[in-house]
Amino acid sequence: MYETDEIINKKIKAVLKEKLKPILCIGETEKERNAGITFEILKNQVKKALINSSTHQLINLIIAYEPVWAIGTGKACNPREAKEVLLFLRKMFKKIPILYGGSLDSKNAADYIKEAGFNGLLVGGASLDSKEFVKIVKVISAL
Repeated sequence: MYETDEIINKKIKAVLKEKLKPILCIGETEKERNAGITFEILKNQVKKALINSSTHQLINLIIAYEPVWAIGTGKACNPREAKEVLLFLRKMFKKIPILYGGSLDSKNAADYIKEAGFNGLLVGGASLDSKEFVKIVKVISAL
């Protein structure tokens, strides 16, 4: 269930070596968020996941911001707060797609694209409900 930074690094390198597009999911716990260290946590996760990866390989990388505290809880990150994270990640990754995931549904999905500016969404639990998933796709398609 829990992967170490070393395992994630090995997986990223293996996927990049095969010229596939890995999605690196990063996110902070609620305790880390409340302590005000979200950016520090994300920076460390990225650094450890991509250690010894070449810059030309990273063109195939996709980043997904998934606050751990939001996954499957129904407590989605406020789009304004998510935008702050996106702007922080944009300083490190100018051209890499950055997605949002974490308690997405058809009511809030558009906000992460329109209001926050994410390149897309990483839909988790909502994708298990076909009607809800179709609603999300329709909402995003209408943007």
